[in-house]
Amino acid sequence: MNLEQIYYANELANHQTIQEAADLLHITKSGLSQSISQLEAEVGVRLFDRSRHGTRLTKEGQALLPIMKRMLSTNIDLMNYSQTLRQNGRVETVRLGYTNTMLKPMLDEYLNLYESLGDEINLSIRQYPLDVLIEKVRRHELEAGFIPLNRATRPLIKDLTFTMIAESKLNLIVSPANPLVDKGTLTVHDLRHQRFALFNDVANEQIFRHLQFFCGPLKVIIHLDNAWSMYATITKLNAVCLGRTFQTHHSPYSPLADLPEIELGDLIDNHFEFGWLTNPNDELSATTVELIDHINDHLN
Repeated sequence: MNLEQIYYANELANHQTIQEAADLLHITKSGLSQSISQLEAEVGVRLFDRSRHGTRLTKEGQALLPIMKRMLSTNIDLMNYSQTLRQNGRVETVRLGYTNTMLKPMLDEYLNLYESLGDEINLSIRQYPLDVLIEKVRRHELEAGFIPLNRATRPLIKDLTFTMIAESKLNLIVSPANPLVDKGTLTVHDLRHQRFALFNDVANEQIFRHLQFFCGPLKVIIHLDNAWSMYATITKLNAVCLGRTFQTHHSPYSPLADLPEIELGDLIDNHFEFGWLTNPNDELSATTVELIDHINDHLN
């Protein structure tokens, strides 16, 4: 079986007779008929009904036609990408993902690495919610993702590989003007009177639901994705935020790390691990491994 036979079958499916398809393909009628017969013999089913009235797909042919179209499309994509590489030289794209506020160390090390590799590397990096990032690694759309994990979210990565880089706690981040700063241990009563600003994060949302189980309904005033907007909300509206210390200390907006943090360990399991999520079916390129090693050195 070869792509030429599949291409011929795809074209024949678009025409009423073998002669019409053969004329379009600039081959003989007998040559096209022989090619289709060879393909049918190899796949083990009859793809076309032939009669003096023309040709039409069999039931099996109708089922296989979408697959043949995808095979042709994949080949076209491969050829186009190969042509791009020939035109532009060897340019490797490293595709990474991260959860909120962790961009700075990754961008810093990419910029450092770019100085030595020049135009041979292209970084594609985006922020995703944790559950979306995990699925993108699973579907091979990202080579690696830097994520936080706790006991509740670990089952989400059961078929993937997690390499821990650091441990951290999830604390309550507050404004310096918040009366909670001068308290000792937090109580359920303390949290009932707070206004929460939450990062868009499935792990944080699980913990927040757990807090509400003990405290009753808690007031949420906003959901956010970046460090600057979270800092502004906390300081201007005297809101509180569930934040992981490791993330805030590597935030691209450094003032967030200067805000007071209050331990939540007496109310919840606030332990997290940070690290790289990869797909065991993917082999990371040498450039990707080098960039990740640089990022790890930065984080440690």
